[in-house]
Amino acid sequence: MPSLSYLDISQCPKLISVPTGGLHCLTGLRILEMEIGPFSEMVDFEAFQLIFNGIQQLLSLRLYGVEISNIASSNNTQVFPSLKELVLEDMCSLIEWKGDEVGARMFPRLEKLRIKDCPLLKSTPTQFEILRELSIEGVDSEMPLLNLCSNLTSLVDLYVSNVKELTCLPDEMLRNNVSLQYISVFDCRDFREFPQSLYNLHSLERLMIASCTNFSSFPVPSGDNYLTSLQLFQLWYCDGFISLPSGMLDQCRSLAFLNVSNCNNLVSLPLHVCQMPLLLYLKISLCSKLGAFTVSPG
Repeated sequence: MPSLSYLDISQCPKLISVPTGGLHCLTGLRILEMEIGPFSEMVDFEAFQLIFNGIQQLLSLRLYGVEISNIASSNNTQVFPSLKELVLEDMCSLIEWKGDEVGARMFPRLEKLRIKDCPLLKSTPTQFEILRELSIEGVDSEMPLLNLCSNLTSLVDLYVSNVKELTCLPDEMLRNNVSLQYISVFDCRDFREFPQSLYNLHSLERLMIASCTNFSSFPVPSGDNYLTSLQLFQLWYCDGFISLPSGMLDQCRSLAFLNVSNCNNLVSLPLHVCQMPLLLYLKISLCSKLGAFTVSPG
C-alpha cells in the first residue's frame, strides 16, 4: 500500500500488538492515529520507532492511550524527521521523554505539540526550535512545560490547562517568544501570576485565564510596554484576583472583546474606554465585591 496516506487504528480492544513487518513500507503515509490498549509486544518508544522506521514523510502522529513508559532513542539519528504534528493523549504510564540526554534529535520539524492527560510525565526534551503551537493539559508536574519552553523562540499559541504545580509562566519563555499571539491558562489551581515580561508580547491578540482560583495579579506595566495588539481579554472564576492594575489595558486600541466574570473578590476594575475605539463586547458579571468599576475618558 505505498499510496496510503492516512492510517487510523482505534477501538480495537483485543488488539495486543502491531505487525512489525510491512508497516515500514507505507512510504506515503502522512497521518497516523493510534488508540490502542496496553501492548504486550511494544513496551517502549524504541520498539515503536522500529516498527515505523521507514515512514520518513510522516507529518502527523497522534497516540491515544498507548502504554509507553518512556520516549527515547538510543542513537543520535533524527527521529521522525518530517513530523509536524505530535499528539500524546491519555498515556497514563508515560513518565520520561528523553532526547537531550541521549543526543538524539527528535522531531526536528515539529510545529504543533499536544500533550493531554499524561499525569505522570516529569521530563521532556528542550530542543524544539520551530514549535509554533503548544498545548499541555492534565499533567501534574510543571517541568514538562518548563523544559519544552526553555529554548523556544517561535511559539505563537500556548494553551495550558490543569497543570497542578504551575504557579507562573516562565519569564524567559515570554521574553524569548515575542511572536506569541494566543495565551490560555485554565484550571491551574496553583497558578498565581504573570511575569513582567507579559508586556513584551506586542503581538498578543488573545489572553484568557479561567478557573485559576489562586490567580491574584497581573504585573503593573512600565515604560512603553503595553499589550498593543490585544483583541480579546477574558478572566473567569479567579477568586484570588482583587484588582486589575491601573494602565494594564492602556494602549489596547485593538481590544474588541472584554469579559470579566465570577471573580468574587474583585474590587477594582479601571477601564479607559476612550482608548478602546474598537470595543464591541463588554461584560462584567457575578463579581460580588465590585461596587463599581471606573470608566475613564482617558
